[in-house]
Amino acid sequence: MQQCPSCQYELTMKEQVEAAESCPSCGVIYADFLREREEAMERRRRRLEEQGLEQLKRASPSHVVVTDIDMPFWSLVQFLVKLALAFVPAGLILMVIFWGFTSFIRLM
Repeated sequence: MQQCPSCQYELTMKEQVEAAESCPSCGVIYADFLREREEAMERRRRRLEEQGLEQLKRASPSHVVVTDIDMPFWSLVQFLVKLALAFVPAGLILMVIFWGFTSFIRLM
């Protein structure tokens, strides 16, 4: 299903064939709307780029202190489970290294 980029109206198959260049709901012409949106995004990108360059010129080196991490609860749970599972092979590898080191010391 095709969707109007302006009003999000979902066109039926018949409407897609009959009105391939404009939305039957809001009447927007797709090519014009997309071109205007692209031009607006380009203007915004240039403006942000200019502002960013001005801020970089004024910025001085500074230290950053993280005071909070805003993360959804279930994403945090998922991350911590993965972290716990990653410790298993890491622990085994460290045990093998420690075992090899102590065996080497005993042989001396």
